[in-house]
Amino acid sequence: YAGESAVVEISFFDDSKFLDYIKQGNVAMVETAIKKDPGLITNANQSLTTSPLEMAIQNSQVDIVKLLMSKGASFTSPENIFPLHKSALYASSIQKGKDKIAPDRELFDLFLSKGCTIKDKDDGGNTPLHCATRGGKLDLVKFLVEKGADVNAKNDFEDTPLKIAEDKGFVSIIDVLRTKGALDK
Repeated sequence: YAGESAVVEISFFDDSKFLDYIKQGNVAMVETAIKKDPGLITNANQSLTTSPLEMAIQNSQVDIVKLLMSKGASFTSPENIFPLHKSALYASSIQKGKDKIAPDRELFDLFLSKGCTIKDKDDGGNTPLHCATRGGKLDLVKFLVEKGADVNAKNDFEDTPLKIAEDKGFVSIIDVLRTKGALDK
């Protein structure tokens, strides 16, 4: 009838569907799921196979990352997911419009504003520059070295970003790193 709105009950099925909504960037369904079960934000009952925040980062879902963080999701607890590293390695570097920045950079800017630093090391001693290099993210590598990332930082395996770039055959990244002082060690 005119002027009336239908009430739609959304069937949520199971928690794994929540991760699908995150992957798809379905903000409305993620919000609905969170309203039904706020524990999903932090995976409080351990029913999810991965952290919702990590899933959003890996799938370049910037709006979902912002939503989850606004609802209390943390990248330091219950587990440290190293958001700069995840976004450097997995998030898309493709701009979705001429005047838009790529999701990996947008996530980087967000996490830097939340206290992460380009010197942070993950469980393997990798810096975000190691991860951006491993992911072949030329623009992100340029951004990081311009911000002062250590081009000669070694991870726990003694690998530098330059060694990773050489192993992967990323010639453009090798050039950027060498131009910024990376040394063969």
